[in-house]
Amino acid sequence: MQGRSAWFLAHWLVGTAVCILGVISIYTGLGAYHEKTSRRTKFWGIAFTVEISVIVFIYLFQDKWVHIHKHGVISGNEPVRPTEEHISSTDKMKQKESASEHC
Repeated sequence: MQGRSAWFLAHWLVGTAVCILGVISIYTGLGAYHEKTSRRTKFWGIAFTVEISVIVFIYLFQDKWVHIHKHGVISGNEPVRPTEEHISSTDKMKQKESASEHC
């Protein structure tokens, strides 16, 4: 189990670093393009910023969406629990594994 968590951490760190460096590379490239050609790049900078903002919003909302579905949404005074159909097969596997570990 120790190797798996180390692999997960390394994979997450490298992936995050590559994403950040990619974003920096785009802005650096737009600046270099402007310097070389004297063409305006403001539109592309704004368009790329909007694209990155949408991607980040979706990424962050995705985590909250999973949390909402796992724990239910409060509607009025009654919490609405997800049905059996909403529970993913991964969650079912985790439940089976934890049940077998306790036995």
